[in-house]
Amino acid sequence: MVYAIDTNVIVEILNRNKLVCSRLDGSLKRGDRLVVPVISDYEIWRGFYHKSTDPPYI
Repeated sequence: MVYAIDTNVIVEILNRNKLVCSRLDGSLKRGDRLVVPVISDYEIWRGFYHKSTDPPYI
């Protein structure tokens, strides 16, 4: 089966959420295909860009 991974799922994977990572691992072991929609790709990269330019919080 093919699954499109939404931005919030990618963020949880990057944050190493154990439940989400476990489900991801199960999908990969079953041979499922995972795709990242263009809009999710954009949102993640935009988040990285803006995170690196944000002033430090006090």
